[in-house]
This record gives sequence, C-alpha cells and structure tokens, in this order.
Amino acid sequence: MDCKKRNMKAFIFTLDAVFALVVASAGISILLYGTLANQSTYTSSPTQAYGLMQGMLQTSVVSASGSSYIGSLVPYQNVSTSSWPQYGHDAQLSSGVGAALQTPYLLYAYTAPANILPSVVVDGGFVYAAAGNKIYMINATTGALRSSLPAGNGASVVGVPAIYKSILLFANASNYVRGINVYNSVEQWNFSTGPGNTVITPLEIENNYLAFGTTNGFYLLNPVNGTLVAYANMLAPARAPAYANGEYLVSTDFPSSQNRLYSYVFAGNALSSVWNVPLTSLPTTSPSVLANTVGVGSGNSIYILTIGGSMVAISAGLGSTALGVSAYKGGYYVQTATGLYNFATNGNMISSQPTPATLQNSTASESQSDVYVVAGGDFRGYGNMLGRLLWNVSLQGNYLPGYSSVALAYGNAYIPDGNVLYAFGAYKPQPNDNMLQTLASMYLNGQGGYANYLLGSVYNSSNAGIFINRSYAPDLETAQFNGVNSYISTGTAGLPLGSSPRSVFAWVYPTAIGTNVIFCYGTIAPQELSQLAMIGGYPRFSIDGYGVTGNYIMSPNQWYFVGYTYAGSNGIVTVYLNGQSTSGSLGALASTVLSATDPSNIGEQSSNNGYFWPGSIADVQVYNISLSQQQVMQLYQGGAFGMPVNTKNLKLWMPLDGNPSDLSGATNTGAPYGISYSASNYAPPRLLNAYQVSRASIPLALTANGVSRIYNVSVVTWH
Repeated sequence: MDCKKRNMKAFIFTLDAVFALVVASAGISILLYGTLANQSTYTSSPTQAYGLMQGMLQTSVVSASGSSYIGSLVPYQNVSTSSWPQYGHDAQLSSGVGAALQTPYLLYAYTAPANILPSVVVDGGFVYAAAGNKIYMINATTGALRSSLPAGNGASVVGVPAIYKSILLFANASNYVRGINVYNSVEQWNFSTGPGNTVITPLEIENNYLAFGTTNGFYLLNPVNGTLVAYANMLAPARAPAYANGEYLVSTDFPSSQNRLYSYVFAGNALSSVWNVPLTSLPTTSPSVLANTVGVGSGNSIYILTIGGSMVAISAGLGSTALGVSAYKGGYYVQTATGLYNFATNGNMISSQPTPATLQNSTASESQSDVYVVAGGDFRGYGNMLGRLLWNVSLQGNYLPGYSSVALAYGNAYIPDGNVLYAFGAYKPQPNDNMLQTLASMYLNGQGGYANYLLGSVYNSSNAGIFINRSYAPDLETAQFNGVNSYISTGTAGLPLGSSPRSVFAWVYPTAIGTNVIFCYGTIAPQELSQLAMIGGYPRFSIDGYGVTGNYIMSPNQWYFVGYTYAGSNGIVTVYLNGQSTSGSLGALASTVLSATDPSNIGEQSSNNGYFWPGSIADVQVYNISLSQQQVMQLYQGGAFGMPVNTKNLKLWMPLDGNPSDLSGATNTGAPYGISYSASNYAPPRLLNAYQVSRASIPLALTANGVSRIYNVSVVTWH
C-alpha cells in the first residue's frame, strides 16, 4: 500500500450483486468491493462470504470445537492468550455509571480420577491438568477429555506443568523432568535431578529456559531437548525463580538465621551469585518482578528491592503470612490467608480487602480490569484500581496445598478444586448455538483471542474475518498516549547495545503530526541512543546526532506499520512504513549505552527527555537481529495483533492490548504512566490492500455483558 495515498474502493455490480437484492428480504445482504484499477483482471466471487457464513450458521460450536481440527492444525505460535475475562465493570470506577456486575458463567466441570494439582496450564486450545500419575489433556472450550499422559516411572506428577511451543514439560516424584510432544504424545527428552533432589516448584519458562526449584537448589534446562544449562546448588529447598535484566532472583527455605533473597547471573555454563539480601524471617513466597524492582513475601511483610539488590521498602502489617506475590500494572498484589493487598513499587499500600480463609501459597492472577483469587471456598473477582470485591462464586474448597493460582486464557478462567476442573467465562455457548453466533458473542464478551483461534483453526483461513455493526470484531483495545506526559517505561533485559544488529517495529496511530518518539532506549548522547520516532510525519531511526529518515509520510488518524532494521557493524539501516522501505548507512557509529534512569521508553525519549507520542501504539517488537525484508513483510501482513516472526531473537514483545505485559520471555514488562486503553479502530492490512472483498451479513440476537439486543454481523473474505 502506498503510504501517501490509500486505495479508493468502488462498488462493482454483477449478477451476484443482483442476487444480493433477493436474499436481502431474508435479512441477508452481500456486498462486493474492488479497486477500479483492477477491473480488467478482477474475478468476482461475492458468494464466497455467503457460503462461509452459511457454513457457520449450519455448524454448532460443540461439534466444531470437538473436532480434530482444534489443537492439531494451528501451531502454538498462532494461539493468542491476550483476551482475559471481563465480567462487567464497577460503578465506583466509572463515575457512578456501571452495568450490572455479571457473575461468570460456569462453562463446565471436568472430574478427574484423582485430586488435581492446584494450578493448571492452558495452551493450544487445551487445559493440561496434573492428577495422580497422569496429566489430562482437556478441550478448553467443551471440557471433553482428549487424552491422558502417564507421568512415567510409575510415579505421580509433582509441580505444576508448563508448555514451551508444542512441548509439555512436567516433573514426577521419581526426580525426572520430561518433555512430551503434545500432538503425538511422544517423549522428546527426560532429565534426572538425581536421588533426593525432588522438584518442589511449578515449572516455568524464564528467558526461554525451563526454570524450577528443587530440594537442593534451582535448575535451568533447554526446554527443547532437556539438556542442562546451569544448576545452582543452594543446599536448601529453592522457591520458583523470577528473571529480570539478566538476573535470576530466587528465595529459599533456609533456616531463620539464613533467610535471604539471592540474585544469580548465568555466565558460560554456570550460575554465579551476584548479591544476596537478608530478610527478617523465612521467605514465604517466590519473588515477582515489576519495573526494575523485585517483591518477595517474608512473614507478614513484603520486601521491595531494586534489581540491583538495594532495599526500596519493607511494608509490614499484612495481618497474616504472605502466601503469594504477583505484579501487575503499577504495583504488587499480596495474598494472605485473610486478605488481598495492593502495594505500589515504592512500598505504599494502595488498597486492602479481606478474604475468607485461603490455601497455602496462593497467588492472585490479574487481567485487564480485574484481579482473580482463589480464597477459601470462593473464586473471587476484585477491581484492580480500588481492590473492591466485584463478585464471588462458591466452590467446594477441596484444594490441595501448594502453589495455586487461577489460569486465565481465551477469555476464560480455569480452577482446579479437589478432583474437579472448573472453567468459567463471560459467555457460555449453548449446545444449539451455531459458530457465527458463538464467534460474534465471544468477540462481544472479551474472548477475542479464542474467537480468532477458532476462526483460524476450524476454517483455516487468514483472509476472513467478522465485522459487528461495521466494526472489525477483533478490534482489541490499544494503548492511548496523550502527547503531553504519558509513556511506558520498559525493562531492558537483552536489548541490543553497542553496534549490535537490531530490529524495532510497532503499529502506530498518530492523532497529530510533529516530532514524537515511538520507542527509544539508551543515553541522550551522540551515538549512544537507539530511537524510532516520527519527524514531521516521516519515520526516522536515530542514534542522537545521526540517523536515517524514511521517504514515506504519515497522516493523522490512520494506522501505520513502522520500524527499522539495523545491520550492525556495516551500519546499513532500513526504515519501513507500511512495507515501503528507505535505506541508508550510518557506518560503524552506533554505540548504544543504557542510561541510569528511565533507560527505555515507549511514547517518550529515554531519560524522561520528552517528545511524547500523541495517539495509539500497539504491538511493539524488538529483535536482536536485523530482520530480512521478507520477515518484515510477514510482520506487516500479520497485522497489529499478529505473531512475531522469530521468537528466538525476540527481546521485547508488548502487544499493548489492555496491559503493558512483555510476552517475549525476557520479562521486560512495562510501567505505564498516564496510559489508557480504548478500541483501536483497526482493520488488517490484507483487507485494506485487497483487490477483492466479499461480505455477507445477517442480524443476530446476541448478549454482551448481560444485555441482549440485535447486532448486524458480517462475514468478510478478501484476496
């Protein structure tokens, strides 16, 4: 697409368009669009969307979701888990105007032969629940059992499992960690931790390594082949580690005279201790990381330190022992046996709410609008601003002791309780609901990620979508920047420094044209910066004093794909705007160095130097290689909510579709300042650049946030 002039669309009337007038009396319309320049080669196919729509209307969601397509045709990388549940909103947080708070629907309850470990992992359209000596693979939508995998060695599963790409990772009581291919159930590898060295923590992916604690220390394994990367022998049980800025942070269950939080760095084939900080009592939680700080519970206190080990605050007075600490947006959530507490990164308490008696090591889970906890016999939702209880659902309360949290995926919440797996959601498909009705309802009720998954896997098409009342249905929220003082400070782990190669891309929607920063890291000094910005509407990569400016210009109030690749020592820079490229050379001038304060920002120059972005930013991706032109075009065609093209070299991936989470594995999650989220008014580039668009529409009665009304739902296909 030429960035200076958008394609103009015009109606082309054919016999099929006449057919549209006939079916319109039945409440169905077909519209056909095409570019006038392509009339000589244009092939009309207006019935394509109509045929797809009819197929959706005649297929029930239960039969489609239970088919062999789910979890087999769609690879792990194409599964979005960015749409968390939203069950209505709190009138206190919306100027006194609020919808009725909708208690989540129970989608299903799957009963296992044995008690399920207190957390589950959800991926690829399935829930993986460990119970007894097996892991059960359960359809995330229907609750139907697909298969069960033995833990091996005749032993039971210990620790909550993990997923890395298509490999299921879990440990058994015989001190083995195993990697199983989820599609064919074939063991990829196994690793022994040795006699008397049992896995005692959940298995987690940290910085693309499999990390877990044992009775003697903690391990890093290669999750693809199971080879040992590093082991820290701590001579004591280790809690689950966290990773930030190149450091692995871990607390242990040492005796009271040695209660400490440790930091290790991985160098060569060893983990070396960098610092350790004494705590007043036994660490009672695993550490959690937010905005260059680390929080850990110890007794009835939360300790907040810098990543470098300097104490920021000790906040006591939790009332009872901290059981779990989690980080989200601007602060830490601490769950105790009797309450849920929210602390800012400076240690100031933001809110506190009582909860019924809970279970050991329970950690809150956070979403765009709510905080979810398991407490006593309840599943509870709290507002993440004031911490106010929004709703609660009664459960059995037969939890096993151990690490417990609510698994959030595909707009649903998954909770094990005794031997029962509960699935809750904002929308519950009925057995007779058709696929179109179900997909549209999912989009309206915060389940866009799973709706995209079903649409792509069942119908296997990247050139089809759903519009609701003329808006693209997967129109996720994006971060809004006010152009005055709003920005997001990000972590810096793994960002390319010096003259090393790099690629930075984002989708932007400027509401005004000026000199504004999109993404910047480094020091404000000649050659020590690495910055993507807009200069008078033109995209520019600069290193402070030197740079390359693109030849294609942006206009206000439109979405653009913008970014650059830097080849490294030869200094070749290519700046992109909607796939159009401009190249230049900086020689070997770049020598990016991180600044001491605010070293990396989205929407503002680093070091709090201004040039704030006006408008929206979405899908920021940073790689430590120079992507090829083909890879860049793949990113562009994938759209604002597409997947990265190279996860191995991905160092920052922030979709910004409702939160500043980093999904790259480098844990560079951002701290937002003055950021809001609203609908993006976005459509895929494939659709905008299509030479043929076919649309079929029908009115449907749908329910959104508990309110039912008629929506005009369209199925759109394009080429």
